[in-house]
Amino acid sequence: MSEKPNILFIVEGERLEPEVINRMAEVYGLRCDISSVCTNIHILYQQLKQDDGYSDVIPVLQEILRSRLASLETLTPSAELKRKIARTRDDLAKLNHTFASFISCSTVNCTTVPTTVLHLWMSSKIMSPN
Repeated sequence: MSEKPNILFIVEGERLEPEVINRMAEVYGLRCDISSVCTNIHILYQQLKQDDGYSDVIPVLQEILRSRLASLETLTPSAELKRKIARTRDDLAKLNHTFASFISCSTVNCTTVPTTVLHLWMSSKIMSPN
């Protein structure tokens, strides 16, 4: 097991949010491993709301990604579709890990950056052995 906590970010942006989040962790010297999974935050929220808020986020997210993968695999292959299928499979594989914390953000902007940094810092400090 890694000595650094693994933090899951549930994001909507495929590239920008993970890059910004990783950069924030680097700038602030946070000791954590960051995994990001790309999905529609509103679909995740609606599914959790349907389950009266008692569902574990990871299995719900896995089901959303499995459903997306099944839909994508029925379409006519193209380079873009193959990339989306690979990304979805990669995101599903990431969810097999254990996470110290998870953070959901629909966009990383000037209003969410301070909150995101605070979540990262708290998760890295609370969960880290040092």
